[in-house]
This record gives sequence, C-alpha cells and structure tokens, in this order.
Amino acid sequence: MYPAGMILLLLSLVVQSSLQYQVKPFTSLINGITCISDPCKLYDDVTNEGLAFNPDKFVGNRFEITPSFDHIPFNYFFNRMDIYYYSNPSLGYGLPHIWMYIYYPTPKHGVHLTFINNYKVSQSDDDTIMLSMIVLNAKPYNNTAKEIPLLELFSPTTSDFATQKTFISEIKFFIDTEPISFSALPIVFMSPNQTLEPDTVQPSLNLSCTVVNNGTFHWTWSGPGVSISNGVMKLADTTRTSILMLSNVSAADAGDYTCSASYLAMGNNSWGVINPNTNTSKISLTLFSSVSATANTVIIEEGKDVTLSCIFTGYLPINYEISWTDSRGMKSSDGIIANGDNTQFMSQRGSPSTSPAVQSNLTIASVKETDSGLYTCTMSGTGSRDTILLIVFRLVTQIELEPWNINRKARS
Repeated sequence: MYPAGMILLLLSLVVQSSLQYQVKPFTSLINGITCISDPCKLYDDVTNEGLAFNPDKFVGNRFEITPSFDHIPFNYFFNRMDIYYYSNPSLGYGLPHIWMYIYYPTPKHGVHLTFINNYKVSQSDDDTIMLSMIVLNAKPYNNTAKEIPLLELFSPTTSDFATQKTFISEIKFFIDTEPISFSALPIVFMSPNQTLEPDTVQPSLNLSCTVVNNGTFHWTWSGPGVSISNGVMKLADTTRTSILMLSNVSAADAGDYTCSASYLAMGNNSWGVINPNTNTSKISLTLFSSVSATANTVIIEEGKDVTLSCIFTGYLPINYEISWTDSRGMKSSDGIIANGDNTQFMSQRGSPSTSPAVQSNLTIASVKETDSGLYTCTMSGTGSRDTILLIVFRLVTQIELEPWNINRKARS
C-alpha cells in the first residue's frame, strides 16, 4: 500500500503528463486595463518564486482577467491553468472562490474548477506558490477565428472569503486534445482530533484544519467561540487549509470545535458537488486559569485589621464574580471585598501575558478570635479557588510579684 500523499502525487503526475502544450495570450484586459503580453506582469515568465513578497509585482487584491489568444487549434480543450500566487495562510493570503467563463464554444458559459496539486500548499507557507487548476466540464474549441478572447477569470466582489487577500504573479494556460478527469479520494485530515493548550495568555488564537487531498473545498466551523460570534473565518481558502481566528479570548472559548471540509468545485454561480463529499475533524481547546494566595497562612493579633489576598491569572471569564467564603461555607459578611477597582464584578479580556493579574482582597476590620478559620476565594466561571488559614491570637498580660511582696502578705 502507498501512503495517501504518495498516491496524490502520482495522480497529479499522471494528470499533468497528459497535457499537450502551453498557450500564451497576446493581450489581456486586467481589471479594466489592456495589457500586451510581453510586458504584462501576468505572462512575463517571472513567477516570483523564492523572492521576498512585493505587491507591486503581483495583481491583486480583487481581479478580473480576460485574456485573448491567437491560433487555438480546432477541437482542443482549454483545461488547465497554473496560477502563481502569494501564500501566507496565517496572515490571510491565499486563493479565493474563483469564477470563470469560456467563450467558445458559444454561447459564453460558466465552468467548474478544482485544483490537482494541493499537496504543495502548507499552512506555514510564506512564499509564492504554484497551483494547477483544471476545468471539470471543458468543451472542445470549435471556432477558427483568430485573436479572440477565450475566457474570463475573476474573483467575485461578494465572496465567502471576503477577509482573504489574493495576489497573483503569473498565470499559464494549457490546452489538450481531451479533457482532464479528476479522481476524488475520501477526505483525510492532516492532524485529526487535535488538542490545543496554549501555555500563555494571548488576546487571539488561531485554530486550523488542513486536509491532505487535492481539490477545492468548502469549510464550516462550529464550537463555543463560533456560537458566541467571537470566531472569524480568517482563511476559508479554496485549497486545503481553513483557519478560524478567535479574538478577545476568554474562558468561555474553551471547549470542542469541529471543522468540516466538503469537496466543492468552484463555479460561476454555485458550487458543483464532487463525491465523496464531507468529512470533519475536532479540535479540543483547553484554556488554563489559576489562583494563588499571597500567603497560605495569616497570623494576626486580635483587634487589628487583616487583609487576605488571592491572585487570579490565565484565561478568565469576560464577566465574573469573585466571592469569599468562610470555613462553614458561608459567604463572609463581616469583611469588605475589593476586587482590583473596588467592585465585586470585574471585566477582563485576554492580554499578551499573564500580567497584570486580577487580585481580590478580603479585609476584616478589628478581627476577633472567633474569626479564625479557613477562607476560600472563588472565581465564577472557572474552577479556580484557593484557601487561606487565618489564625487570630489574643495577647495575655502576665503580672509577676516580687518575693518581698509575697512574704509581707503572708505575715499579715
């Protein structure tokens, strides 16, 4: 048995080996501006692979391209494009939902598209990547006219991927004597059923899912951060990675998340379903919180004021209550509780570090011996609590009599 990645690679090589030759536009209309082929940055054979990203050398962010070709052989299929684009999934750079119309055979008609070499794409990319896109419902060219626009390629102004940034460096077009078939394998996730446990408090977190398959995909997410409208689909890309960004992270965002990927070919008006269709993966997000008392045991003289303190750190609820109870489990009524800004209810969001923390103080004025015992500080919405032992002692004044006073009292 071959591993899944090797099978995908072999399939891609077989598909590409059947391609006949590349055709180059002699002119193009790019975002409303006419571009002659040789100086046109999309067809100048400069792919920018391995070079530092410079947006001036790319076409973006939204694009509409109408290339014109000359001398297309009769009964050939336009069936493949190689697109060189800047890929940086963590920053939201990738390929959006692409629409395409083909002019011949007439009338102009929309087609469905998918990718055949997604194994080249990684969520850690920071480079210009080439993806090969094929036309699933290609038709043979049936016109002998010269210097004609053959197709339109554009990203829609309204898209499911509106937060995504797209920059294209080069496009290469290919024709063949027959259409290309696409073999869809069952969807497999690169890292299924993940557990994420950040060790420091961060204001935002990225959850990501990646499939090992070739193709184009539609993504959906569910989970605590999604249901409270805190999650933003930062990159629902059409390749093989989806990133869910959680902002203002708090304890409420912890829990199980599910990402679902479906084979869907990109189309001009709708997605075309490719079977087998959907698979899901789970991510368990664990967010830590902790509490520590500034002193586990406090010893103080009766009649003085005493302050007990607890410090809470980690991912805390956005709105929470800190309460204190005594050894009988009753809320303390004799003390004054001060949580940071002298209110019992606080609001805090994630910060880049565990400092500043939230400190809660219970102050008891003029303590008595009967105040001795265990005091517990608790934050609602978390399992964080700590206990402090308070010992109140009473000073006893001892009077020592001199010996001569004792003898004198005995004689009298």
